[in-house]
Amino acid sequence: MRAGDTVQLTIAWRSASGGSWGSGSFGILPVGWRPLMDVTAPYQGRDGASQRQISIKSNGTASYQNMGGAGQNTGGWTVTVCYLAG
Repeated sequence: MRAGDTVQLTIAWRSASGGSWGSGSFGILPVGWRPLMDVTAPYQGRDGASQRQISIKSNGTASYQNMGGAGQNTGGWTVTVCYLAG
């Protein structure tokens, strides 16, 4: 959703890397939906084990990085990130 310069991006991902420091890509956001500067947001899984960092770069690339620990959830998950777009 976009209202003026504010974007609320909800990512509903079907699966994830289970490795302690695994990562994955969501793809590239179209021009107009990209943040003015790089954005980083935390994700904490309700299972208490899955900890991820969400990165939305000003060039439009969107990805996640697992933040250590054994037993990262490989199932689906959802996160919402808000930022200012250019």
